[in-house]
Amino acid sequence: MRVALSQWLFVACAALAGCGGSGDCPALSIDMQSLAAKATTIDLDVYDASASCDGNDIAAGAPAPLVSRTLTGHDGTTLQLPAGHYIVVMHALDDTGAFIGSACEAEVFTPGQRACVSVALSTPMIDGDGGIPDLAGTGGNGGGGGGSGVPTFGPQTSGVTTDLYQAWSAGNGVVYIIGAAGVILKTMNSGATWTKQNSGITKDLEGVWGSSATDVWVVGLKGAVLHTTDGGTTWSSVSLTTTDIGDVWGAGASDVYIVGAGGMVKHYNGTWSNVSVSAGPTNIYGVWGASGSDVYLFGANGLVLHGSAASGFSKGASPTSDTLNYGWGASNGSDIWVPSNNSTFTAAHVWHSSDHGATWQSQLMAPALGAIWVSGSGHAYVVGYQIWDSTDNGATWNTAGGSPAPLYGIGGDANGTGVWAVGQAGTILHRP
Repeated sequence: MRVALSQWLFVACAALAGCGGSGDCPALSIDMQSLAAKATTIDLDVYDASASCDGNDIAAGAPAPLVSRTLTGHDGTTLQLPAGHYIVVMHALDDTGAFIGSACEAEVFTPGQRACVSVALSTPMIDGDGGIPDLAGTGGNGGGGGGSGVPTFGPQTSGVTTDLYQAWSAGNGVVYIIGAAGVILKTMNSGATWTKQNSGITKDLEGVWGSSATDVWVVGLKGAVLHTTDGGTTWSSVSLTTTDIGDVWGAGASDVYIVGAGGMVKHYNGTWSNVSVSAGPTNIYGVWGASGSDVYLFGANGLVLHGSAASGFSKGASPTSDTLNYGWGASNGSDIWVPSNNSTFTAAHVWHSSDHGATWQSQLMAPALGAIWVSGSGHAYVVGYQIWDSTDNGATWNTAGGSPAPLYGIGGDANGTGVWAVGQAGTILHRP
């Protein structure tokens, strides 16, 4: 379930909080120290191990950076990452905005060593002594691959401190967000104000989908199924199972799927019924479809199932043996994206298929990823420790914005005019 990622992040934060500047921290290269001493502005990018340096800059063909930050004035920032291999790149500008120079170096952090990059304009360092996966920090502007752009996502006030797991937009400014401890939030003005609704339960809620602004389904752990037909004024509890439920999606008001632990799939066509699938006891975490007859299920051990309640589901090609969850696709039904995470949430990929799941390619690597969402026009977004987006079917992924906390879910208007990313401790980020 989505909560697995959030629980891992919470435990990590509690156990490893803090990224200290201890005396045994290895210094950045002389080139980087010299640049920082001269610069008024620094663009800092951190890449995964698939990138490499070409002299003092990143080599051609590098993927999108895991993290991008812009520091100005006397800013400093701390970028905390899991142990591993990284490429750190710095671009320095003077007070007129003129380019001074760049520096590039590789860094390796071994298991058990907490990897952290701490940079200030006067005393940059790479700190191998403290840190957790967390993109919080000052001066955190993300750019499209270069770190110098202005983030398009801004914070909204949720009014809650519980973790938020998913957002679903009905359009015209109406959005629902669900999360831990039975939290359901609703806005009718695109997030200018959020209202907490009375769900009547305290179970963690994992998925939300609706056929309209008033007809909405919410699912969660321990068999939580909630339904409203009046826009959330009242929520009715539907007793179907005690199994953890991970996601809900539908093609219409009478064509709705829920999926969950132990290979559970149920379908609603006015009444709920079990759907037999060839998943065995494998947990199923995500469901999405291009139509009622073209539905995909994603789960543990790289599970991909394709079909419908009417025709049955069959196993499709799998891109990985890692856990797949919360996939989404373009309205054409051919292009599908799904994130994967390994068992320790230290290596993640965005997988893409352009042929209805017959073949898959990795398009983006990151330490950990949450959900993915794609607008009707094919604008794709994925969240994790920041937000990435792509407008070219994933050929390139850009950093669309940083985040003060890990992000778990994302959703938006079908036409892409509004997108909401949600995450830890009540975080809501909005792109109009």
